Formats: sequence, structure tokens, C-alpha cells
Amino acid sequence: MTSSSFGSLIIKDQLLRSMPNVALALFLLHERSQSKWQPYIDILPNHFNTPLYFDYDQLNRLKPSAALCDVLTHIQRIARQYCYLHNLLKGQSSLSKLAENFSYDAYRWAVSVVSTRQNNILNVIQ
Repeated sequence: MTSSSFGSLIIKDQLLRSMPNVALALFLLHERSQSKWQPYIDILPNHFNTPLYFDYDQLNRLKPSAALCDVLTHIQRIARQYCYLHNLLKGQSSLSKLAENFSYDAYRWAVSVVSTRQNNILNVIQ
């Protein structure tokens, strides 16, 4: 898949256009082995201590707090994004390599990389 075909996908797809963090996570998976940033990508963690990686016991410890609902909602949102993107990719012949390697674990990793390294700063002009 070329960067131009990836760009075309973003332009055509409403979710990718409206959620740049999702597009960036998908682009990271696309670029991972071919990127000029590969040395940096190679030193990124393989696992994160974020709610997306919590096991049952860790989630169970959140039961007494309102945080459990937020964490489960976040996990569900990422799972839905994964399902949507999985279906999107399998329908695109130019994306076959990305589609073959696209798994929930890979997407969870990419989302975690983006969310732990990206800080949106609002541009508020007053």
C-alpha cells in the first residue's frame, strides 16, 4: 500500500477523517516496518500499563469506583473501532498487506502508542 492510497482511504472514510488519532494509529501500523522513523518505532514499548491492557483482576479492582464504567466504555469503543477498520480494510485490495497483519492486539498497541504520546492542544484565540 502506498502512502497515497492510504491518504485516499482517509479522504473517503468519515471515521478516519473525523478522528485523526484513529487515522494516526492505523498509519503507524501501515508504516511500522517501512518508516523513516523505524528506529524510533522499534524502541516503543510492546505493552502498556493502560486500561486497554488491564486483565480481569485489574478491572475487578475498579468495581467500587465510577472509573470501571469509563474504562469498559473505552475498551468497547476501541473494540468497535477495530471491527469497523477490519471490515474497511478487507474490502480494499490496495490495503491487503495492512489487512493481513491487522489484529486487535496490533490495533490496541497502535492506539496506546498514539494516546500516550499525542497531546492535543486547543488553539483558542481570545
